[in-house]
Amino acid sequence: MTQKTFLKMKVVSLSAEITIIRVEEIKWRDKGRRSRLGALMKSDKNIRWGKKKYRRWVGGPGSAVCKKPTRSFDHTGADILRADLCGHRLKLKEEARAAFLAYGFLRGRPYNAVENKTKNAPQWDRVIKNILRFSREDERVLAQRFAEWIDSSSLRADLKPSMNEESFSRKQKLRRRI
Repeated sequence: MTQKTFLKMKVVSLSAEITIIRVEEIKWRDKGRRSRLGALMKSDKNIRWGKKKYRRWVGGPGSAVCKKPTRSFDHTGADILRADLCGHRLKLKEEARAAFLAYGFLRGRPYNAVENKTKNAPQWDRVIKNILRFSREDERVLAQRFAEWIDSSSLRADLKPSMNEESFSRKQKLRRRI
């Protein structure tokens, strides 16, 4: 197996993990809704609910008086867990994007074929880190190929990475880790 295969495995596993987290996030979102609604229904059994969310109609069906709920609702454990899962999924999304761009670069695909339209720049330092980790080529050759790859793209100037000599240095990356 080549190093590109390992990078492909990383891309596939990250996308699978994102999908699994999204499913769990939906489960916990629904559990949080049920627990909030259950708390409301237990305390206010005799009150008719209006169309507006978390508003209740006071009186009978012909009454026009509408009040906001008097009690405040704390976030349940389900809401906190769902928010944590969402944050983790968004971080993984950025990592998956960087790994996919590095995989496309190492396979020799043009940038526009890998990522057609974008409004925000990827994390170029992660892209370069993945390229250096999964490539056996010399850093100078990689830096030149990467600069040509970016220049041939239709990226706006503010989305392009700022290239310096330290960007593609494996020694520099090792020094940062130590």
